[in-house]
Amino acid sequence: MKNAFVVALFLTLAAPALAQGTGQGAVGAAFGGAAPVGLLHDELDPSFAVSGFGTWPVSGLLSVRVSGAYDGFRPLPDDRAACTAAGFDCRSRIGRLDGGIEIGVHAAKARPYGFFELGAYNFKQEAAVGSTKISESKTNLGGGFGGGVRIDLARNWGVGAELPFRWWQQKEEGVKETYWYVEPGGFVYFRFGH
Repeated sequence: MKNAFVVALFLTLAAPALAQGTGQGAVGAAFGGAAPVGLLHDELDPSFAVSGFGTWPVSGLLSVRVSGAYDGFRPLPDDRAACTAAGFDCRSRIGRLDGGIEIGVHAAKARPYGFFELGAYNFKQEAAVGSTKISESKTNLGGGFGGGVRIDLARNWGVGAELPFRWWQQKEEGVKETYWYVEPGGFVYFRFGH
């Protein structure tokens, strides 16, 4: 969906410009899980997520935030067995790019926060045998919300954890469905600015 990419790209590019000179920002990289819930749980098994984020303070407790991730999912056991029997390696993944707001304390050693994001979610299903791949890919509007905590271990870096709930909407045979998954993870971050 072109509009989802435009929104995500705008928020990604605008975030640093909106927050210039307002305090310390942070960038981080995370590794964790991707656990389907609801309709998606009926189609896929949990697997892994690799993500990154950036935050830039705007005013008081408010920051702008961008994030992106690669969320992998395994087929359900019956589907895995069918793929293996047919000689295929089957997998699904979500690549996403989000922008939004974060609310949290900036000046404490341990900083809890909450966030809300919107962006582009590309869902791809693939079956491969050797160098031959069959895939289906769709990009849709999605988003996420959740919370976490960052803990400074030194002046300019620390560790943290967050629990996001993520969704995207996809039209199937004229019906719009909303798919949900949870993306818990731990991360390392670096602070920059003054």
